[in-house]
Amino acid sequence: MKKILAFGALLPAAVLTSCSININGIGTDADFKFTDKNSENVRIETDGIDKIDVKVDVGQCKVSYGESETADITGNYTVHGLNEKKVSAALENIKLTHEIKGDTLYVKVQTPNGSKNFINYTTDLEIILPTSFSDFKISSDVGDIELDGLSGNFDISADVGEIDLDSLSGNFDITADVGDIDADNITLTGDSKIEADVGNIDVSLTETAECELEIIADVGDIDVDTNGLDYTEIDKSEDYTGEKVKLVINDKCSAELKADVGNIKIKK
Repeated sequence: MKKILAFGALLPAAVLTSCSININGIGTDADFKFTDKNSENVRIETDGIDKIDVKVDVGQCKVSYGESETADITGNYTVHGLNEKKVSAALENIKLTHEIKGDTLYVKVQTPNGSKNFINYTTDLEIILPTSFSDFKISSDVGDIELDGLSGNFDISADVGEIDLDSLSGNFDITADVGDIDADNITLTGDSKIEADVGNIDVSLTETAECELEIIADVGDIDVDTNGLDYTEIDKSEDYTGEKVKLVINDKCSAELKADVGNIKIKK
């Protein structure tokens, strides 16, 4: 099992490195002669809005609370390519778009057709929201997602990228196809699920309400730190590749941890 796990642990990093420099199928950044960058800032009035839906094709996304009553979004864009004019044209075609429907703010970055013009691009977003926002849906095709100090309902997914959650409170539906999930200082207020197809999952809890928690790693390890909260293991099984543990945390939260190919560690 150790040999299998060593390969599995290396796979997310290897895939992430390749994807970050080979977005459109033609070599690495070293192959591109021309590079251009741009950034833009958008301030959005948010009266009556408490939900956000963000979609990122290629790039990082960071979301946190601020002191303003507006949503402030900064986009940083980088384009690499073989032709200077095509690089400049592609950069001009990268635009931050937003739309308000009902109580939801939709955010997306319009991106160029890189495979057609032989370019490589990244679009990194930093979003600062009023504390009135309490519903977060964020997805990334290739890129990391970072959330800090937020409270509410979380629907977060990354196809290829790491998910970093710090000091969040709420209920969680977190999915990473290829990439690690790090959830630090988390308060559970409702039923939650955290799942990685290929990647390690680290969770540290500060408090939990009565709820159900499911943590699944298809290929990867699971580490859970209850930070002093009592827990009781009620069932545990393992085979030659993986483990499965059922426990109750703080006499409130029923948790099921499953690593198909990997180890499970629990501490308080």
